[in-house]
Amino acid sequence: MSQARKRSFVKRHPYLTQIFLAYVIAVPGYLLYTAYTGQLNPGASWDPQGLIFLLVFFALLPWVTTYPVILTCYQVIALITAIRGKPLPVLDVAHDVWTIFLALSFHLAAISMRYRVVFYADWSEHLVNDQTHTPVHTDFQPFLVLLCIVCSVAFLYVRLKPLSQIPPLLTVLCFSCIYLGNAIVIVWTIQTFRPGGAENLILLLPVIAVVLISAKTIIVKIHEFHRQELREPRETPESREVGSGVLAYLENILSHARTWPLLALLGLIPVLGIFLLILVLFGQEPNAAIKAFTETSDWTLSQRISPPNTYYDEHYLCTVAAGGHPAVVKPIRDGVRGGHRITVNRQLLIANAFEQVLEEKTPRAHRAIRSLYNRYGFPLSRLIRTRLAADVVWLAMKPLEWLFLAVIYLVDTRPEDRIAIQYTGRRREDFTAG
Repeated sequence: MSQARKRSFVKRHPYLTQIFLAYVIAVPGYLLYTAYTGQLNPGASWDPQGLIFLLVFFALLPWVTTYPVILTCYQVIALITAIRGKPLPVLDVAHDVWTIFLALSFHLAAISMRYRVVFYADWSEHLVNDQTHTPVHTDFQPFLVLLCIVCSVAFLYVRLKPLSQIPPLLTVLCFSCIYLGNAIVIVWTIQTFRPGGAENLILLLPVIAVVLISAKTIIVKIHEFHRQELREPRETPESREVGSGVLAYLENILSHARTWPLLALLGLIPVLGIFLLILVLFGQEPNAAIKAFTETSDWTLSQRISPPNTYYDEHYLCTVAAGGHPAVVKPIRDGVRGGHRITVNRQLLIANAFEQVLEEKTPRAHRAIRSLYNRYGFPLSRLIRTRLAADVVWLAMKPLEWLFLAVIYLVDTRPEDRIAIQYTGRRREDFTAG
C-alpha cells in the first residue's frame, strides 16, 4: 500500500486506525517483554483450552493497556487540528464521549482492584484486611453525581447544537459548567492518585482526556462563531438603538467570541451560586463539595483518621468473629494473628485453646486434624462473605465449642487462663515468669 493510500485510510477511518494501532503495539510488545524476562516458552505445547485462553487474552490485552493511551494521544492531535481551524471527523463528539467513558471506567476499575475500595464505606466504618474507604463521602455522593450530570449535559448541548441556535450568554454558561466539570475531575484525580509504579499512570488518563476535550470544544465553538460572522455579519450595538448603556456594553462583550473563555470563569459565580442554593434547599451544607473529599480517610485530601482495619484470613472462625452480627457472634476484644490485628470472640478463643491442648498432648493427632482443617476450613472461609453466613457458622459450631471447652476443663488446671491468653501474642509462662 502506497504512502498516499495509507494516509487516506487513516483520515477516512481514524477510529479503526486507533484500534489497529493498539493491537500492533500491545501484542508484539507483550511477546517481546515475556521473551526478555524469560517467561516465553516457544516449545510449550498448548491444549485447546490453553489456546482459547491465549486468543482471548491477546484479544482483550490492547483494550486494557494501549488503547486508552492511544485514545488520549488522539485527543492531542484533535486539539491541534481544532486550533488550526481544520474540520474534525463527523463522529468526533461520539468519540469524545467514548474516550471520557473509557478513561473514567478504567480509572474506577484500577483503584477498585488496586486499593480494594469500598465505595459505600465512610471513614468511620471498620473494614477488613486491605480494603480502603470511599474517596468521596457517601452523604455527598448524590450531589457530586448531580454536578457531573449537569456538566455533561452542558458539554453535549453546546457541542451538538449549532452555535447559531444558542444565545451567546447561554454558550458562556455552558462553558462555565465545562470548567466546573474539569475542576471536579482534577480534584478527583488529586484525591485518588498515588505516585508509584508505571501502572498508576492510568489514573491520570481521565483528567488529561477531559481537559483536552474541553479545550477542543471551546476552540471549536469559537471558530464556528467566527465562520458564522463571516457568513452573516451581525449588527454592532452602535448601529442600532440599545435600551441601556450597560446592556450595550454586555452585548458588545458577548459579541466577541475570544472573550468567552474568560467570561466563562466569571460565569462560574452564578453557576456555583445556583448549586449552593440547591444544596441549602435540600438540607446540605454550602461547603458540601469540599467536605465530599475531606470527610474521608486513606486519600490525598482526607482529613479523617479511620479505625484500623480488622484482619481475618483463611481461618474461618476468624472470619466469623469479625464478620458476623455483633449481637450473635459476640466479639469481645482485639487479638493478634500472623502479625495482624483481628477481632476475637469466645468461640474462637476456645477453639484455639483446644488446638493448643492437642498440640501439647497428642502432636500426631494435631497434625492430622490440622491437615484436615487446612484442606476444608480454608475453602469454607472464602464462602463466608455475609453477616448472615457468619452467624450460621457460629451457631453450627456451638456444639463443638462446648466439646472443646469440656476437653480443656478436663486436662488443664487453669482452663480460663489458657483461653484468655489466646491471640495475645504471649503465653502463660510470660505472665508467671519471675
